[in-house]
Amino acid sequence: MYFEQDEPPPAYVPEASASVATDASQQSTRPTNFLSLIRANAPITGSFIIDPNIRIPDALLPDAVEPRRNLYLETTGAPIDVDIFVVGGKNVRADIHLQANGPINARIHASPSIARPHIHLSAFSSAPISIAVPASFRGPITILSSRPSPSPSLPPQATIFSEANNTRRGFIGDFADWTRDSAGDELDLQSATVSISVLEAEGGPREQEREDTSTDESQNPTDPFAWLRMPVPHLQHPLDRHTPRHAHERQHLHATPFQPGPPPAHQGMPAQWGRLGGRGYGLGREGEEVQEQRLGGQGQSFDPLAWMHHARGRGRGGGFGRGFGQAAISPHSLGPTAPGSWW
Repeated sequence: MYFEQDEPPPAYVPEASASVATDASQQSTRPTNFLSLIRANAPITGSFIIDPNIRIPDALLPDAVEPRRNLYLETTGAPIDVDIFVVGGKNVRADIHLQANGPINARIHASPSIARPHIHLSAFSSAPISIAVPASFRGPITILSSRPSPSPSLPPQATIFSEANNTRRGFIGDFADWTRDSAGDELDLQSATVSISVLEAEGGPREQEREDTSTDESQNPTDPFAWLRMPVPHLQHPLDRHTPRHAHERQHLHATPFQPGPPPAHQGMPAQWGRLGGRGYGLGREGEEVQEQRLGGQGQSFDPLAWMHHARGRGRGGGFGRGFGQAAISPHSLGPTAPGSWW
């Protein structure tokens, strides 16, 4: 028997998800509420947007034996690594519970510029717990260690008031006008190792604003490679000063010679002072012995790369010269001469 249907049933569009068991890549970035995610031997990662003001019909929610959490994440034998964004108006509470046998790493984000729900977060694990709270977090904290452990890592805004039976109690933020009836945030953490940090801005840790202090690195006397970025004036080799090639170079290579004066102090550099330019000293190393070898030149200079040389072979000129193991020349010469390109 065939019954004609006047019109098709309406399409089903869920108002919000209540229980999700998909991978993090498939999780919706839309705000949700009463989200429950329980896994066995699988990690929980990703981002979750929680709005306690979203209404979920009871018929769409799974059975619960305890008061429902706005976000409930539980896994066995695996870690939890999540970003949780709390949105919505004030005068409501975002109740978040995290539980795992592996490490828990959670970053709680909230806008510092608008009113937000109060954040109540509890986390239980036999492994380390690391929680980052927004800069606007203000409320009591309770840290229970499963065994005696060193003091937890806490932000400067946190104050510990008591410690007994492996339980520490304190407060994050200004507690001067706090009362038992005050509404605010709350942390309840239980683990052998706990670390709490503060997010300086909504969306992630604030990158410190840095003034633009960029300077000419070539003028930094503590930079052993600054000479690579300096302009190179021409310097003739005394044996080749009348060759046609150097006459051509004299026409095109002109630069202000390096300023004479004492060389800057280079700290911690295993280098050699010597006479460089035409003939001078290089520093070499054979086995455990350090020896000097004349390499050629005039003028005195600091060699920042002398420790790399093995003092084998001879060569003419400055810079690295010719031959393996010749000393490099920095721009801090003590005379009008400086490295050139005469080889």
